[in-house]
Amino acid sequence: MQKPKSKKPKYTAKVVLRIKTLMAENDIPSVDALHKRLIGAGVDISYSQLARVVADAGKRLNIDLLEGLATIFRCQVRDLFAET
Repeated sequence: MQKPKSKKPKYTAKVVLRIKTLMAENDIPSVDALHKRLIGAGVDISYSQLARVVADAGKRLNIDLLEGLATIFRCQVRDLFAET
């Protein structure tokens, strides 16, 4: 008996963070500068965690971080992402 073939979606979205672009648009020169602003905004994140997120290597994002980034960049949460 053959296993039924699983149907793969024809289109698979890849979510990409736009944090580096937003940092440039907002004159935030480094992860360290962004980290200091997030800490000042009450977001509890380590420098190494933030560096992974900025490099788009983070696998999980929490709501506090998303809200903090949107506040700092003065944008909607959806503006933090691009789809490719």
